Amino acid sequence: MKLFPIIGQETFLERIQNLLHSDRLGHSHLFTGPEGAGKDALALQFAAMLNCRGTGEKPCGECPSCHQYRNLEHTALYLIFALPDKSKSSNDPDPFKGFNDADMTAVQEAIAAKVKNPYQPIQLPGANFIRIASIRKLRQDIYLRMNPGIIKTVVILEAHKMNDPAFNALLKILEEPPENTVFILTTAFPDRIPATIISRCQYYRVPPINPKDLERHLVTRFDLETAEAHILARLSQGNVRQAEYYAEDRQRKWLDLIRQIVHGVLSKSMTELQILVKHLADKKRVADDELQQILSVFILFLRDVGVGGTGERQAIWAEERDAVLAWSPNFDAGKAVELVTQCQDALVRKAHFPLALTRLFLELRLLVKASENEYQH
Repeated sequence: MKLFPIIGQETFLERIQNLLHSDRLGHSHLFTGPEGAGKDALALQFAAMLNCRGTGEKPCGECPSCHQYRNLEHTALYLIFALPDKSKSSNDPDPFKGFNDADMTAVQEAIAAKVKNPYQPIQLPGANFIRIASIRKLRQDIYLRMNPGIIKTVVILEAHKMNDPAFNALLKILEEPPENTVFILTTAFPDRIPATIISRCQYYRVPPINPKDLERHLVTRFDLETAEAHILARLSQGNVRQAEYYAEDRQRKWLDLIRQIVHGVLSKSMTELQILVKHLADKKRVADDELQQILSVFILFLRDVGVGGTGERQAIWAEERDAVLAWSPNFDAGKAVELVTQCQDALVRKAHFPLALTRLFLELRLLVKASENEYQH
């Protein structure tokens, strides 16, 4: 069973289940894959499998060990993640040295959020690296004896955040790993992991979540219409965290903005276009990353204009799509996507917001006008 709320990934789950029953378990494993694919949840699921006391499928979800893993409280679970550096000495073996009550509360709350949603990253203010103190503390602990039959499971989240001293300290452990210990590292950036670490790990590529699985999750959890869930699943590119973030309270606002953009482009009023640009370029209302996402949603809209049709996935903005095609039956959606992408690139290079947006919308107007004239002739 899925001890954690893992979305899809049935093939990968079957793979690690088979590994559990093989003689190729190994002591070190690296789970890589795109952000939001569920690497952390799968790593924790795998760790729970190793110590499950059930007699059937593992994890059983019923034994005391499974309950402890589900709450991230098992004594054999060593959870390593980035922490802020509060210590005054780089040689301090305690990663929590210098933490006050508020700091410890923040750590506990972050872990509690991870228990509730394993797709939620553990992010603490000022925690940019996994430092050597965390690995030193791990080295002290994992060589202690445990009850027979217990496998110590070390799960290092976002392992690419280790700094060089931490990587070097971990390498020494992996070179002579303690008995009955399994290391599971997760990362979306395997290129930032030293080759000496990777060579000592079994390497697993976690695939992006199937869009249909993500759509079903969004419909169930957020009570979205299927068409809305489809758009958000496409926009997030299989990233559960992003999809959930969009679904919470923002997608309807973005859809309203798409309607405003379409109306502004089709309108012959320069005043309306200026009002639209001012609305979008107002940094108090739209942050840089949000404007980029609005433009990404607009690209999805344009692609649906290009394919036409009346399927469910286009129904969410059918009225706007039909308006574009009515004005411009031969509308070049591919060229329009290219123009929006160029605008996104310009914004990344810190181009002037109003100027970049005005140019984009004027070029889109010309594109509509050109295809309209072509149709009339």
